[in-house]
Amino acid sequence: MAQVKFDSELMKQLIPAVPIPQSAQFHVVHDEQLRPMIFSIGNDGVFYLIKSDSSGKNQLINLSEKFKLSSNALAFSVSQDVDQTIYLVFAEVGLPGQGSRLYVMEPKKPTEVDWAASSDLTPYLLKGESKSITVRQMFLGTNDDGKGYPLLVVVFVGLDRPTVDINRIEVDLTGKSWSFKTDLTLPENAAKMTAMCVGNLRSARGLFTLYEIQGTYSLKFIGVEGKFGVSFRTDLVVPPGAKSLSSFTNKDGYTDLLVGGNGLFHFTASAASHSKSQATQVTSDSLFQGLKELYVAKAAGQLSVWAENKDNNIVYQQMNIDTTGATPPTPLLSREKGGGNFAALLNPTSGSQQFFVIGDNNTINLLEQSGDTRIWSPTPIVVPSIGRNIEFPSYTSHINLVGTDGKPLRNSNVLLCSSGWTDITVNGSIINIGLDGVPVTTDSLGNITIILPVSDVGSHVFTLKDVPSGKTLGGQVYVIDPSMKVKDGLGKIKSGDDLHNATLKNGEKLLAGSDASPADVNNAAQAISQMHDTFSKLPSDGTEHSTNSVVAAVANITTASAFRPAAQSELFSEDTVSDVEDALWDAWHWVEGQFDKVKQWFIQAGEDVLHFVIDFGGKILRFALKSIIQVLKAVAWVMKNVLGVDIDKFIEWLGFLFEWDDIVDTHKMIVTMANQSIQWGADNVESFATVVDDFFVGIENTIRDLTLPKELKDIQGSEKQITDIAGSDASEKPTAASNTPGGNWCNYQLEHGGITSVQPYEKIGDDPLSQLWRDVIEPTLSSLSDSATTLGSDIVELFNVNSTLSVDQIFEKLGSDILVSFIRALRTISVGIIRLMADIIRDVQAIINKAIDIPILTPLYKLISGGSDLTLLDAFALLVAIPSTILYKALTGKKPSEIGGISWNSIVGKTASAPTMMAFEALATESAPADMLMTASSVDASQVYSYISGVVSPFTALFSTVLGTMKWADPTSGTVTFLDKWDFTVGLMGIAFSYPVSSSPKPGLDLQIGSWAVGSAYHFLKALMKQIKAPDQLQGVLAIMVCCTQFGLQCAVSAKEFSASKEEFPGKDTAGSFLKLMSSILTFISKFSGSVAKISGKTEVGAFAETIGTGFGFIAFAGTLIRLTYDITNGKFHWVVDALGNNA
Repeated sequence: MAQVKFDSELMKQLIPAVPIPQSAQFHVVHDEQLRPMIFSIGNDGVFYLIKSDSSGKNQLINLSEKFKLSSNALAFSVSQDVDQTIYLVFAEVGLPGQGSRLYVMEPKKPTEVDWAASSDLTPYLLKGESKSITVRQMFLGTNDDGKGYPLLVVVFVGLDRPTVDINRIEVDLTGKSWSFKTDLTLPENAAKMTAMCVGNLRSARGLFTLYEIQGTYSLKFIGVEGKFGVSFRTDLVVPPGAKSLSSFTNKDGYTDLLVGGNGLFHFTASAASHSKSQATQVTSDSLFQGLKELYVAKAAGQLSVWAENKDNNIVYQQMNIDTTGATPPTPLLSREKGGGNFAALLNPTSGSQQFFVIGDNNTINLLEQSGDTRIWSPTPIVVPSIGRNIEFPSYTSHINLVGTDGKPLRNSNVLLCSSGWTDITVNGSIINIGLDGVPVTTDSLGNITIILPVSDVGSHVFTLKDVPSGKTLGGQVYVIDPSMKVKDGLGKIKSGDDLHNATLKNGEKLLAGSDASPADVNNAAQAISQMHDTFSKLPSDGTEHSTNSVVAAVANITTASAFRPAAQSELFSEDTVSDVEDALWDAWHWVEGQFDKVKQWFIQAGEDVLHFVIDFGGKILRFALKSIIQVLKAVAWVMKNVLGVDIDKFIEWLGFLFEWDDIVDTHKMIVTMANQSIQWGADNVESFATVVDDFFVGIENTIRDLTLPKELKDIQGSEKQITDIAGSDASEKPTAASNTPGGNWCNYQLEHGGITSVQPYEKIGDDPLSQLWRDVIEPTLSSLSDSATTLGSDIVELFNVNSTLSVDQIFEKLGSDILVSFIRALRTISVGIIRLMADIIRDVQAIINKAIDIPILTPLYKLISGGSDLTLLDAFALLVAIPSTILYKALTGKKPSEIGGISWNSIVGKTASAPTMMAFEALATESAPADMLMTASSVDASQVYSYISGVVSPFTALFSTVLGTMKWADPTSGTVTFLDKWDFTVGLMGIAFSYPVSSSPKPGLDLQIGSWAVGSAYHFLKALMKQIKAPDQLQGVLAIMVCCTQFGLQCAVSAKEFSASKEEFPGKDTAGSFLKLMSSILTFISKFSGSVAKISGKTEVGAFAETIGTGFGFIAFAGTLIRLTYDITNGKFHWVVDALGNNA
């Protein structure tokens, strides 16, 4: 059964996106997933389609380009049958003097056209005629009546005369062609056409027309002429004040007509087929008066009727398809909050709605309504971008699933449910989720990250369950309430003083700048306290309280004034309260925008729930607070309107903030030291060839004669054993800090944010290395291929019966003879490659310091760095700086650049002590001697390097594990991608920050340096092998040789440390040596298993090995964090970290 940990924060999130282009006209239909397809003509004259991809992210598709239009798009129309078939017709301006060009597309269902990937959509166009006209408008029906291609009518003016006319377009799908027809005409005496829409009656297809003639309105249906030139026509009784028309398909496949005027009126298709028929009035509500525009959304026997009324407000009403069972009319928007036409979609599965409207900035705005909570929420419509980010408030929840063995439960399916239908992002994919839930899959680290965009602190609540027949959670149900920390913070508000004393993260007072009077503040505090107390009485899973609350006596009312000063408050009388209208939550969005019209508001106690009551001066609305989201919505209303605390200030008060100034300091520290370390390596690498050669001469005997003390033989790679030695406190603190939305942000972006998916790979020079490969490396590896492969299978097989391995078990399989053979081979390879590495290192340094565009990171870095360009090294440093700053602050209360009494800013600013500055300058000098880091005089330099290594190393190892998993799953395996570039950079940083240093005698330091040199040579060779497409099996063989050798050397070092006296080893720390060896076991298992996966490929053995490698990579990260906490607690900042990555 899984161990489930979760944490949630109210925080700002970033997505690499931009708003969609400004538009003047648009239409929407459903795609195959019931998501919107938005067709529009932008203000730039381009014909666009916005459609979701498989992950739910919007794609901006240039239809003008794909349909090869030669001029600006002019007009279009789109319709959709009940079977999802889409009909599309559009026109472009055309060349001067030739008139508009009309295009008709072959009918297609959403899945039958690859709108995004196809570069040419012209094969879908039907052949047609040309005509010297300027198209003004198009009307397009549906084929729900089964009579063939829908009625298509074009409204136009001639090039030589301004008279408006219409033509029908006849479409021949068999011949794949279309032509103009004059068999449908406008009424001859129509002085002013008020409204028009398509109608499919049993007798004929045609147009419903509402027009003015001699000061009188007429409503007619005009059918297409039949065989003998006769048109079926009916003259209908005009409803009072008729101004607008809209039709919809009824259950028989024909179209009923709705008329908007002084009320909403309905003609059935049958009634519309007979002259002098009168409409049935659907509603006479005051909100549905003077209806100037109508739109009908239909799904599964339900209608949602939208209208612009006489007050220029957008209102709607839902009903059955026969117009019975109508809900109360509801206002949604003031017209000033939307500036143009509108459309809506109704989801037949969830009952949720989407409302689209042109805003005052000429962009398409979207509001979404949950089908169960009935609450409307604004949702930005954005499309991907590399160079720009959009920041938005969210509740972000981080859920981590770990097995009883401590390994992450990756790729595990669980059922995620929501208390209300909503769109959320789960591990990078946008899903629509409700009470029934959606199966979701954990990522490579066993994580599920939920991002819920919000406009206030209101939040749905999620539950995590087993999928049907699943056993991951052992039948347990976990409630994930994203608002838990916000609710805890609100619980501290008991009085006005509590609000006055509340402070933001920067120390500023919460109410600074608020003009709320003392009475306002006291009333708000009392209301917030009352509403908070009701949380305990509501269902914890976020669903509504099932009872029908009975309103209590007036004496239980808390009154508060929306005016200032509070002297304007008045108590409500019993008569006033009895006139209160119980409002649906459909109206809440409208209420949120009408604060200037509020006279008073108050909390009213019910028998089981509270009520939030608002007086608009003659109209009093009462909202029952039956669920968590409803209470939070009411709290947000009070905080924003009465106290001036909006969502941004809420985040600064009770949410999570990235402390960018501190993160930038950490980032600078990493970048500077990385460049200096790489430069030092380039200058001194040649001298390492001799050192490494001499090292290998003695290492064979060291390994052959290695005898492990009994105390070391039984050490296992388990998080439990590490915790037992380091202490539970050392385990819990780093785990808690990393299992948070902020601490996991970089892992999320690495795996799900798209930052590894762009940029071509830039090759490093490989001619001399290629020759070395052919002449030396390939023959050497081939000679050891069989023994390495057998060894790999043997060790991986142990995991069929063991959850982890001890040092003794590993050595039993390895054997000194195999290790010596690996060491001899590595001597040949390492010495050869090290002699060639100087120029390569400099080339690599230039590559990773070149400006680059990466989604999210490039615009983020430009923002926080004062406009600087991002490099690949900057990107890595930023990804490390964010979680390490969070982690170090959680552990020490200080940012990484201040740990150990060394202020990085003081070093950069040259205000540090003289000894520290001298030591740092020695460390950072390009011409520093190779043994500088080991000299006794470089105590401060070692400390500087050590604590920066402590910052970088844990996250280098973790990122390597994540990247290794992504590469395993990458379909482009075998080719060099930007993912490999990321992996190379992360590994390079592992090299730069893992050089063994010590300012005092330390047993086995020479072995550690030799191991580091072998790992460094391997890292560059691994990149070369990928670049020249070396066989996967040989890549895996080399990886096995390296990780086995490094593990053997670490065991030798541990044996020396364990047996050394305090005089021989002043820094001896038995517990620390144990922890180091335990981490080495975990790292070995992770790397070794990844290497076996490389050899075995996409086989059952390979998949099993890759799973083991990832699992132990995660445990190794946890073990490294525990060691980090242990070392910080004991005043140490460095250990030898084998952080060269998962070698898969």
